[in-house]
Amino acid sequence: PRYVGTPERGGYWVEANDYDRAQAEYNARIAAEEAQRRLL
Repeated sequence: PRYVGTPERGGYWVEANDYDRAQAEYNARIAAEEAQRRLL
């Protein structure tokens, strides 16, 4: 297993073969959260 993200930002464990997909999804979620914060 590999860890995606950071614990502070809702990171989670995934199987190694799913890591690239999960990391991309995590990065997209973090980017969306940051964009929403900038709007507030």
